[in-house]
Amino acid sequence: DLDALVADLAPDQWALETPAPGWTVAHQIAHLLWTDRVARHSASRSPGGVSASSSAAASTKPVGFWFAVARIVANPGS
Repeated sequence: DLDALVADLAPDQWALETPAPGWTVAHQIAHLLWTDRVARHSASRSPGGVSASSSAAASTKPVGFWFAVARIVANPGS
């Protein structure tokens, strides 16, 4: 369970670099969280999986995605 792996991380551990250049643990977890939320939302909105509106929003509103990730990175574990 991913939650169990990161639940007790200290702030300095959230800031550790990952194998992905330029990404910290917090960046990676925020990315996984966002991806899971979009997938869950898309699957619940469209019988065929990803809805056109969710797909379009993800590709046409990258700034919104960035701000969502930034909020999570700024407050990891909250």
